Amino acid sequence: MTTAIAVPEPRVRSAVALRDLLWLTWRQHRWFLVGGFVLVAATTGLLLWQAAQMRGLLPQVQACQGGCASGDAWRGHEDFATNLERGGLAVIATAIAVFLGAPLVSREYEQRTHLIAWTQDVSPGRWLVAKAAVLAVAAAGLVLVFTVGVTAVEGVREEAGADVTAFTPWEYQVFDTSAPVFLAYTLFALALGIAVGTLVRRTVPAMAITFVAFAAVRLGLYFARPYFLPPLVMTQPLGEDKIEIVADRPPNSLHVESGFTDAAGNRMDGLPNLCGGTQREWVPCLRAHGVTGYTEWLQPGSRVLLFQWMEIGFFAVFAVALFVLAWRRVRARTVA
Repeated sequence: MTTAIAVPEPRVRSAVALRDLLWLTWRQHRWFLVGGFVLVAATTGLLLWQAAQMRGLLPQVQACQGGCASGDAWRGHEDFATNLERGGLAVIATAIAVFLGAPLVSREYEQRTHLIAWTQDVSPGRWLVAKAAVLAVAAAGLVLVFTVGVTAVEGVREEAGADVTAFTPWEYQVFDTSAPVFLAYTLFALALGIAVGTLVRRTVPAMAITFVAFAAVRLGLYFARPYFLPPLVMTQPLGEDKIEIVADRPPNSLHVESGFTDAAGNRMDGLPNLCGGTQREWVPCLRAHGVTGYTEWLQPGSRVLLFQWMEIGFFAVFAVALFVLAWRRVRARTVA
């Protein structure tokens, strides 16, 4: 007599569960993410402390319009906060692009681990989407933590007014650290690093190219920003015996350029050196060469929000395009 033993069929997963991919991404990048959050949280704490100190000094500073010992102390705290803001702007997005984005795919190719990861039960496209999503959420968290401190400092500056602080909304550490702008270009930085790593497929070269490319984009936009829209033109006629600066400028204006102009508004460069002498001697000389006024080209403070949304749109479109490029690339070159 024989006995039949029923052997259960092995359970086969059709695909790796999403939580497994999320856990794998966390395991691979946890030290960078934990260290990043600690550093950003510490920086935010310092910014909040600086903001509290500035707010405590504000009544005395406003009473003396900055010309007292309290004003010197206020400016010391403001300078320290400014350095922290600039440091965060320079480091956070760049580090995410170079140390998270660029190695994400390039290291898999370089170490040949993609031959295992993408030929089992997870597709390369799904692998990339899951990993990029985790890193994007982490990057957004870093940005939002940092902007808490920046917002506190900028709130005190806005309350202080132009009599106390020279900062305007166009200052890059103010303009760029607005939470939506900072988040948009940080996600762009991550997408840029992923795309470069997918194309280059070598970790160190991908990191170097990402660093240079991101710096070039950031600097290029910074210098192009004043020309997103045609600047306002304001002209002050020449005085009787002196050169008057432009009066009644819109508040919080961004100076784009300035110079002497003729009656038709054409620039007349080089004339101060040609005329020479004192201002009393300049004016007849300038008039003799057709100069009628001193003109400034500027962007008014009322355009700050519009310009910020223009940059957000730029970074969002290119971030999506770069990620789609990387996604299509890994799908097309699974085991190459």
